[in-house]
Amino acid sequence: MPGKAARLKALEARNADAPVAFVAVSLDPERDTPAALAAAADHWGLGERWHLLTGEPRAVRELVHAHRVQWAALPGGEVAHENVVTFIDRRGRLVFTYRGLAYSEERQGAELARLLAERG
Repeated sequence: MPGKAARLKALEARNADAPVAFVAVSLDPERDTPAALAAAADHWGLGERWHLLTGEPRAVRELVHAHRVQWAALPGGEVAHENVVTFIDRRGRLVFTYRGLAYSEERQGAELARLLAERG
């Protein structure tokens, strides 16, 4: 998450007063316990607007499947996965999905600003 976290932290900083939450879901629930995720949030300097989530392995795999996230278990217990960022609007609708890191911060910032400007 470090490269993605830096990009999302920059987006957060640009929208410091906006009602936005940042949620990351671990794809390695066996190793990313709540305590490990809390330590990672502290290490990366993530504040109150960030929520690092884990869950039962089956639930995590269902989420991965539902969002078509490419992943693979690696030797030694690591999990390789593509970077996927989604924007969900106030009504709970998925409105943007970014796969990889090819999208510019400016584009993501503009789309987030558009979402924040929506009413309802």
